[in-house]
Amino acid sequence: MVRAWQLWLSPRPQHRSRNNSQPAFKHLGDAALYEPLSKPDGLWYVRETHYIENPLVRAGLTGPPLHIHRLQDEHFKVEQGVLGAVKNGVEYAVTKDDGVFHIPAGTR
Repeated sequence: MVRAWQLWLSPRPQHRSRNNSQPAFKHLGDAALYEPLSKPDGLWYVRETHYIENPLVRAGLTGPPLHIHRLQDEHFKVEQGVLGAVKNGVEYAVTKDDGVFHIPAGTR
């Protein structure tokens, strides 16, 4: 459920379903592809692919804005290319060789 104070970050549905009815969906035309996937233990995750050929991706304009998850940890695993991330004011360029990049709940 979304709390009112979170709505300034970005518009979103008031309630979310436990699963996605779409196997995959594109965003910003052909700039990004989101694939909701699940693991055998019931956990789910989203594979997010941004295509560098797209001018929005090349300009760094397709990722989420800076935000905070008060209760959820985030884990990123780069399969190809580079992920730019900011964790407590420190900028990171994460690659496949870095393994899983972890951002604990409450991190700015």
